[in-house]
Order: sequence, then C-alpha cells, then structure tokens
Amino acid sequence: MDPQVTYYLEGFDRGQTSLRRSALGPVDYTNLRGGNYRFHMQLSDSRGDVGEELVVRIVKQKAISEQLWFQILCGVAAVILVAGVVLLFARRKTRMLMAKQQEQREFIREVTEVLAKTIDMKDKYTNGHSIRVAKYTMMLAKELGCDEDTIDKYYNIALLHDIGKISVPPEVLNKNGKLDDEEFRIIKSHSELGY
Repeated sequence: MDPQVTYYLEGFDRGQTSLRRSALGPVDYTNLRGGNYRFHMQLSDSRGDVGEELVVRIVKQKAISEQLWFQILCGVAAVILVAGVVLLFARRKTRMLMAKQQEQREFIREVTEVLAKTIDMKDKYTNGHSIRVAKYTMMLAKELGCDEDTIDKYYNIALLHDIGKISVPPEVLNKNGKLDDEEFRIIKSHSELGY
C-alpha cells in the first residue's frame, strides 16, 4: 500500500533518494543547468519486490548565461573594465606625479634664482649677470633641441655659475680700480670654489 520510491537525476544527483510514497512530495530540481539528463524512478513493494525502472530523458535548453559566447563576452567585458579602471588610475596617478614634479621644478628654480640674486647683489658690477647668462643658456638649449628637463638643468647651472663669489671678500669683489696679483688670484678662485 505504501511502496518504497527510489529516484535520482542522472547528471545532477550524487546518489539515489529512497522514501515511502506517503513521505514523497513533489520532486523539484531548481538551478538545473542546460543539458541532457535522465530521471530514474523505481518502486518496491513492502515485500521488497522491485518493479520496473522508469527512465525519462530530459533535455533542458541552455540559458543565455550558459552559452559559451555569452561567457566569453562577459570575460572580455570584465577584462576591458579592469583595464579601463587601471588605465584611469594610472592616468590620474601620472597627472598627480607630473604636477608634483612641476611644483618641485618651480621650487628648485625659485631657490636657485634667489641664490643667484644673492650672489649678484654681492657684486655691484655684475648685478643681474647670472639671470642673463641663464636666459641665454636656456635659449641656446632650446635652439639645440634639448628636452625640457635638460633645459631646466642648464638654466639652473647657469644661474649658479658664479656661486663661488660668495667666498670672495666684498672689498676685493667691489674694489674700485685695478686688482693686485693676490686680489686677482682670489677673484679667479671663485670658479673652483663654486665647483
């Protein structure tokens, strides 16, 4: 009266399920992927006699998300998205670094110009000389086709070409009239002292 029901879905279930008919409710298979399946069911009476096995072939169409072309498309879209995010991040970081580099370049130039002006103020005869030399050097470097970093480097070097004058005493540097041999030696030493 209450036979034993044994069933399983080949290709989905890992093992057989056996229940009494009275305990059996609807058999549902959810989240079943598209493909071919075989549903097996067998009844056994209370004496243990096994009836004939019923096999039903089930063909479930693949959902669009299960299609190979859709999965490849999603993979390509994910790669493009990740690449886009990485590219945007890299561009943003590069812009920030370039801005920081420009700030540092400007700071170095300002400090160098202050040093050059300090040097030029010490020598009343060559006041403004370092700035003029730096501007001519920059124009020559541009004309020679140097890149921006090289032009900046040459500009700063030219600004500081007379930095050794800081060590020359003001009475020698600003002397009216002809320098004696010792004073001339001191003036000439500014290149080596600057180096």
